[in-house]
Amino acid sequence: LSDENVKVRTVSALAIGALAEASAPYGGESFENVLSPLWEGLQLHRGKVLSAFIKAASFVLPLLDHSEVDAYARGIMEVCLREFQSTDDEMRRSTLQALRNCISCERADKEYLSASILPPFLQLFWVQRTAIDRRMSQAVAETTVALAGCVGCKEIMATVAKSLKDSNEWCRKMG
Repeated sequence: LSDENVKVRTVSALAIGALAEASAPYGGESFENVLSPLWEGLQLHRGKVLSAFIKAASFVLPLLDHSEVDAYARGIMEVCLREFQSTDDEMRRSTLQALRNCISCERADKEYLSASILPPFLQLFWVQRTAIDRRMSQAVAETTVALAGCVGCKEIMATVAKSLKDSNEWCRKMG
Protein backbone atom coordinates (compact mmCIF):
# COMPACT_ATOMS: atom_id res chain seq x y z
CA LEU A 1 0.00 0.00 0.00
CA SER A 2 2.96 2.32 0.37
CA ASP A 3 4.98 1.15 -2.64
CA GLU A 4 6.64 3.64 -4.97
CA ASN A 5 4.78 2.30 -8.00
CA VAL A 6 1.24 3.65 -8.32
CA LYS A 7 -0.04 0.50 -10.02
CA VAL A 8 1.22 -1.66 -7.15
CA ARG A 9 -0.57 0.54 -4.62
CA THR A 10 -3.79 0.44 -6.65
CA VAL A 11 -3.78 -3.33 -7.11
CA SER A 12 -2.83 -3.88 -3.45
CA ALA A 13 -5.75 -1.77 -2.28
CA LEU A 14 -8.14 -3.56 -4.63
CA ALA A 15 -6.84 -6.95 -3.43
CA ILE A 16 -7.36 -5.98 0.21
CA GLY A 17 -10.87 -4.81 -0.60
CA ALA A 18 -11.68 -8.07 -2.40
CA LEU A 19 -10.30 -10.12 0.49
CA ALA A 20 -12.30 -8.12 3.02
CA GLU A 21 -15.48 -8.44 0.96
CA ALA A 22 -14.98 -12.20 0.60
CA SER A 23 -14.19 -12.77 4.28
CA ALA A 24 -17.13 -10.77 5.65
CA PRO A 25 -18.46 -11.02 8.36
CA TYR A 26 -15.41 -12.78 9.81
CA GLY A 27 -11.72 -11.96 9.93
CA GLY A 28 -11.72 -8.36 11.08
CA GLU A 29 -8.60 -8.89 13.17
CA SER A 30 -6.71 -9.93 10.02
CA PHE A 31 -7.16 -6.47 8.56
CA GLU A 32 -6.16 -4.41 11.61
CA ASN A 33 -2.58 -3.98 10.39
CA VAL A 34 -3.70 -2.43 7.07
CA LEU A 35 -6.03 0.17 8.61
CA SER A 36 -3.30 2.74 9.11
CA PRO A 37 -1.90 2.53 5.55
CA LEU A 38 -5.44 2.57 4.13
CA TRP A 39 -6.29 5.64 6.20
CA GLU A 40 -3.11 7.41 5.08
CA GLY A 41 -3.87 6.51 1.48
CA LEU A 42 -7.34 8.02 1.75
CA GLN A 43 -5.77 11.30 2.82
CA LEU A 44 -2.88 11.34 0.31
CA HIS A 45 -4.07 9.95 -3.00
CA ARG A 46 -6.24 11.28 -5.79
CA GLY A 47 -7.80 9.75 -8.88
CA LYS A 48 -7.87 6.02 -9.58
CA VAL A 49 -5.59 5.20 -6.66
CA LEU A 50 -7.95 6.98 -4.27
CA SER A 51 -10.85 5.07 -5.80
CA ALA A 52 -9.11 1.79 -4.97
CA PHE A 53 -8.37 2.95 -1.42
CA ILE A 54 -11.99 4.02 -0.93
CA LYS A 55 -13.20 0.60 -2.04
CA ALA A 56 -10.73 -1.21 0.22
CA ALA A 57 -11.50 0.89 3.28
CA SER A 58 -15.24 0.55 2.81
CA PHE A 59 -15.04 -3.24 2.56
CA VAL A 60 -12.81 -3.47 5.65
CA LEU A 61 -15.22 -1.24 7.61
CA PRO A 62 -17.94 -3.85 8.32
CA LEU A 63 -15.29 -6.19 9.76
CA LEU A 64 -14.15 -3.74 12.45
CA ASP A 65 -15.22 -3.62 16.09
CA HIS A 66 -18.17 -1.35 16.78
CA SER A 67 -15.93 1.01 18.76
CA GLU A 68 -13.81 1.73 15.66
CA VAL A 69 -16.56 1.82 13.05
CA ASP A 70 -17.88 5.32 13.83
CA ALA A 71 -14.60 7.15 13.34
CA TYR A 72 -13.60 5.28 10.21
CA ALA A 73 -17.08 5.50 8.67
CA ARG A 74 -17.23 9.24 9.22
CA GLY A 75 -13.78 9.65 7.65
CA ILE A 76 -14.69 7.53 4.64
CA MET A 77 -17.92 9.47 4.17
CA GLU A 78 -16.01 12.77 4.30
CA VAL A 79 -13.72 11.57 1.51
CA CYS A 80 -16.75 10.34 -0.45
CA LEU A 81 -18.46 13.69 0.04
CA ARG A 82 -15.41 15.45 -1.40
CA GLU A 83 -15.32 13.07 -4.37
CA PHE A 84 -19.04 13.31 -5.20
CA GLN A 85 -18.13 16.12 -7.59
CA SER A 86 -15.60 14.02 -9.49
CA THR A 87 -16.07 13.65 -13.23
CA ASP A 88 -14.57 10.15 -13.21
CA ASP A 89 -17.41 7.60 -13.30
CA GLU A 90 -15.31 4.91 -11.62
CA MET A 91 -14.65 7.26 -8.71
CA ARG A 92 -18.34 8.09 -8.46
CA ARG A 93 -19.27 4.39 -8.41
CA SER A 94 -16.64 3.77 -5.74
CA THR A 95 -18.01 6.55 -3.58
CA LEU A 96 -21.53 5.16 -3.93
CA GLN A 97 -20.35 1.68 -2.95
CA ALA A 98 -18.45 3.09 0.01
CA LEU A 99 -21.47 5.11 1.09
CA ARG A 100 -23.66 2.00 0.97
CA ASN A 101 -21.09 0.08 3.03
CA CYS A 102 -20.91 2.88 5.61
CA ILE A 103 -24.70 3.04 5.84
CA SER A 104 -24.98 -0.72 6.20
CA CYS A 105 -23.01 -0.59 9.44
CA GLU A 106 -25.62 -0.64 12.18
CA ARG A 107 -24.42 2.56 13.80
CA ALA A 108 -24.85 5.03 10.93
CA ASP A 109 -25.63 8.50 12.31
CA LYS A 110 -29.04 9.54 10.96
CA GLU A 111 -28.59 13.25 11.68
CA TYR A 112 -25.18 13.39 10.01
CA LEU A 113 -26.46 11.55 6.95
CA SER A 114 -29.52 13.75 6.54
CA ALA A 115 -27.67 17.03 7.12
CA SER A 116 -24.28 16.48 5.44
CA ILE A 117 -24.54 13.61 2.97
CA LEU A 118 -28.10 13.58 1.64
CA PRO A 119 -28.34 17.12 0.12
CA PRO A 120 -25.16 16.89 -2.01
CA PHE A 121 -25.96 13.27 -2.91
CA LEU A 122 -29.39 14.20 -4.24
CA GLN A 123 -28.07 17.31 -5.98
CA LEU A 124 -25.10 15.65 -7.69
CA PHE A 125 -26.39 12.17 -8.48
CA TRP A 126 -30.06 12.61 -9.36
CA VAL A 127 -29.25 14.34 -12.66
CA GLN A 128 -29.63 13.46 -16.35
CA ARG A 129 -25.93 12.61 -16.74
CA THR A 130 -26.26 9.88 -14.15
CA ALA A 131 -29.50 8.55 -15.60
CA ILE A 132 -27.95 7.87 -19.00
CA ASP A 133 -25.33 5.45 -17.63
CA ARG A 134 -27.12 2.23 -16.66
CA ARG A 135 -24.47 1.02 -14.18
CA MET A 136 -24.33 4.41 -12.52
CA SER A 137 -28.11 4.77 -12.31
CA GLN A 138 -28.39 1.33 -10.73
CA ALA A 139 -25.73 2.26 -8.15
CA VAL A 140 -27.53 5.55 -7.43
CA ALA A 141 -30.84 3.73 -6.98
CA GLU A 142 -29.27 1.18 -4.58
CA THR A 143 -27.60 3.94 -2.58
CA THR A 144 -30.83 5.93 -2.47
CA VAL A 145 -32.67 2.91 -1.06
CA ALA A 146 -29.95 2.46 1.58
CA LEU A 147 -30.15 6.15 2.51
CA ALA A 148 -33.95 6.01 2.66
CA GLY A 149 -33.75 3.04 5.00
CA CYS A 150 -31.54 5.00 7.37
CA VAL A 151 -32.78 8.58 7.04
CA GLY A 152 -36.39 8.10 5.97
CA CYS A 153 -38.19 8.61 2.70
CA LYS A 154 -39.66 12.09 3.05
CA GLU A 155 -36.70 14.18 1.83
CA ILE A 156 -35.68 11.64 -0.80
CA MET A 157 -39.16 11.31 -2.31
CA ALA A 158 -39.35 15.04 -3.04
CA THR A 159 -36.28 14.80 -5.27
CA VAL A 160 -37.17 11.46 -6.85
CA ALA A 161 -40.67 12.73 -7.64
CA LYS A 162 -39.11 15.53 -9.71
CA SER A 163 -37.18 12.92 -11.71
CA LEU A 164 -40.40 11.02 -12.40
CA LYS A 165 -41.90 14.19 -13.90
CA ASP A 166 -38.79 15.00 -15.97
CA SER A 167 -39.17 15.21 -19.75
CA ASN A 168 -36.09 13.00 -20.21
CA GLU A 169 -37.05 9.33 -20.46
CA TRP A 170 -33.82 8.18 -18.80
CA CYS A 171 -34.58 10.23 -15.69
CA ARG A 172 -38.05 8.76 -15.45
CA LYS A 173 -36.65 5.23 -15.74
CA MET A 174 -34.09 5.92 -13.03
CA GLY A 175 -36.74 7.25 -10.66
